[in-house]
Amino acid sequence: MKEEETPKWKKFERLIAALHLAEQKGATVKWNDEINERQFDVTIRFNEAFYEYLTVIECKNYSIPVPVKEVEAFVTKSRRVKADKAVMFSTSGFQSGAKKVASDEKISLFSLLNVPQLSSDDLAKRFLPYICIFYFFRFKLLEKNSFIAIPEEPKVLRNLMRSNGIVGPEINTNPEKLVEQYKDLVKSSASEITQTFEIEFPESTELVHMNGLARDKIKSFLFDYCLVPISKLKTTKGIGIDHYLLGDVCELKDEINNKTQIIDTSQYQLGFDTQVEIGKFYVNPNLDFYYYCAAIDENLAEMWLIESYQNGGLFQAAGIILDSKNTTQFVEITKKEEIERLRLIYGELKEKQEKNE
Repeated sequence: MKEEETPKWKKFERLIAALHLAEQKGATVKWNDEINERQFDVTIRFNEAFYEYLTVIECKNYSIPVPVKEVEAFVTKSRRVKADKAVMFSTSGFQSGAKKVASDEKISLFSLLNVPQLSSDDLAKRFLPYICIFYFFRFKLLEKNSFIAIPEEPKVLRNLMRSNGIVGPEINTNPEKLVEQYKDLVKSSASEITQTFEIEFPESTELVHMNGLARDKIKSFLFDYCLVPISKLKTTKGIGIDHYLLGDVCELKDEINNKTQIIDTSQYQLGFDTQVEIGKFYVNPNLDFYYYCAAIDENLAEMWLIESYQNGGLFQAAGIILDSKNTTQFVEITKKEEIERLRLIYGELKEKQEKNE
């Protein structure tokens, strides 16, 4: 199929203006670029922290609507170079079959009949990076039509996503591993509209809480997901490495061989040889939770959670039973001022508990 003789880029002046704006926002724009021996009219790369985002663009200056085979070929080509986003422009629109393929394959199509309705700045935003975020993680209970949600505070979320177990017939995993297992499937259907993904479990599957003593029979695991522009994130440090964007990433450089490795330091949980004792206060630095050891009976320790912030508010709990030999996540509080502060909080919590009994 021959393209019209009119110079291609004359027809795409609005696109060119948008690309220049994308450059000003930190993107690297290349014209007539080649990746792995595959040619693209335009490529846009955006680097943020340790994450690289690639958009590929093709422009069709045809006298008739772009046929389905052209879009199908573009789908294949963009996948081969592992593009995060693929965009096609046309001077004469697209056939209906081409639009369906593009919709199914998450390819953006723009016709010059519609482009003038968008400002150059709005158009530039279409090329800049989006990231698929997962949130509102929860378990559906088997016997009741109710849910157990994992708190959204980043440190708490990260710890429970890794510490809660999912155990059943032919399954032994945790929430973080499940999300990792299904993330590519989820991303393939992601858009700016929030959607819910559900993973159903075999019968007899249980949620094993992080203390290892409490269990709940569960039917499925659910979470919400959507695409958001990276520009809207409060922090971009660690994108692609640190799933919870807590900034727990570092560059490990081999100075001799001049090689650099990016690691998520949170994967290496803090551990201590702590033996809890009655009457002492402790902190879990992985969660910023504060505890008081109220009693020890053989190998079981009764810990009171006296200060933690979950779901936006103060959360306290009395009588949490833990294995006294498995307390490597605790650090004893030794600073006098901190002990006095926590003792007051513990006294108020104990008084509340006694009134409720």
